[in-house]
Amino acid sequence: NGKKLLDGSFTAQSFQVGANAGQNIEFSIGNTRSDTIGDQELEANGSINVANATSANGVTTQTLSISGGLGTGTADITVAGSTAKDIAELVNAQSGDSGVTASAVTYATFDLDTTGAVSVDVNGKNSTSVNVAATITDISDLTSLSESFNAHTAETGISASLSADKASLILKNAEGYDITMVGNAASVAQANIGGIAADGSTAAGVTTEVDAGDIANVGGNVTFHSDQSYAITGANGTLTTTTASTLNAVGSVDIGSRFGAEDA
Repeated sequence: NGKKLLDGSFTAQSFQVGANAGQNIEFSIGNTRSDTIGDQELEANGSINVANATSANGVTTQTLSISGGLGTGTADITVAGSTAKDIAELVNAQSGDSGVTASAVTYATFDLDTTGAVSVDVNGKNSTSVNVAATITDISDLTSLSESFNAHTAETGISASLSADKASLILKNAEGYDITMVGNAASVAQANIGGIAADGSTAAGVTTEVDAGDIANVGGNVTFHSDQSYAITGANGTLTTTTASTLNAVGSVDIGSRFGAEDA
């Protein structure tokens, strides 16, 4: 009947479906243009994903009040140092009330300032540390160190990929566990670890040394998701300083990078 169906103008349309008055169905079709549909996202942009010279991230106890399309849910973070995985699970437990879910992933950079033996005791999902070691003769090529990290992926959940110039590694824990390292006494090279935001390209904070005797921890990223707009209050700066979601539209999807493809 000349009505547009997909531009958001088809709202509160009533159809007579029965023999008697009042026996009708009313419904609407939302705007489905590529710049208006997608994922309403809010990424943790506090200090959770920065590198610390401690054995735990900086997350403090806090209560998240999540006001979404279905209603309001509350996620109580009662343990200081909770991982991104822990927080996402708390949010997802309330998704039936709020309509908001969460995902977790941890990224970290790892590079060297000097050549020599590298030996670090690593924890991801594993409770017992595993040793990752390699001897590096050229800080512009960390291939052997990448292979050493990946030899223990089944235990730690941490995978390593080389940067384009091979001079640094991107470490990833897909489940959102913290990445924690202790420099072994056998280490003589100067090593650095740093956090990366959920987009996989933005550095979070500054790098922390993890030489012999040093300890370093990188927390994960929490990203909230919904098909409707929402707000999160009660968080403090260790998790997020932003309260309102923003639309990551289908029309802006970019699969030109590994991180963009994962996000899509």
